[in-house]
Amino acid sequence: MNFGIPKQRGVGKKEFHANIPVMRMTAAGEKGTARKFVFNSKAAEMLGLDKEIEGNHYVSISFDSGLYIANTTGMEVEQYRVTTGKPHSFSNKKLYQYILKNIEGLSEDVTNDFVLSNAPNVESSVDVYSLSLLQAGEEYTEQVVIEEPNAEQVSNIEESNEDADFEDIPQVDGSTLEEEEEKLESTDVQWD
Repeated sequence: MNFGIPKQRGVGKKEFHANIPVMRMTAAGEKGTARKFVFNSKAAEMLGLDKEIEGNHYVSISFDSGLYIANTTGMEVEQYRVTTGKPHSFSNKKLYQYILKNIEGLSEDVTNDFVLSNAPNVESSVDVYSLSLLQAGEEYTEQVVIEEPNAEQVSNIEESNEDADFEDIPQVDGSTLEEEEEKLESTDVQWD
């Protein structure tokens, strides 16, 4: 016989946007409540907040020609201490109000989610990630920057094609794709 209230198993919080790195600006609660920024596990991993260190992790936000974030643990810059437990988060009312005021489309009445993505054109001594607002109901797709090859790269590709050795490539018996498909269809296969 078991006494007491049974333990609820399998009941827990579902992580927000589990497949993409996201920093969440929580909706403002009643007066006096924290203005909180929460990182999902993908964002914490991307920023290195999930690594065990002595002391605390710190992040910094930059507003130079966009909205950026970086793990600035050990640096002497304006930064925010991130909680060590899960979910990783920090609170700062001034930052919260500044972001609300300066980024179009935000409201303190709802949760605002920002997707972290690589910022390849930013020069910094640390890994910097851009923060893009994820609109409600919007599906996120990773944007990949593909650069055009320069003249030297094109020249190298052309030279390597001239020196290519095609003798090791196995030869095909000369049949067309349609003929191969017909052979497969005409073969009787018995399934047990």
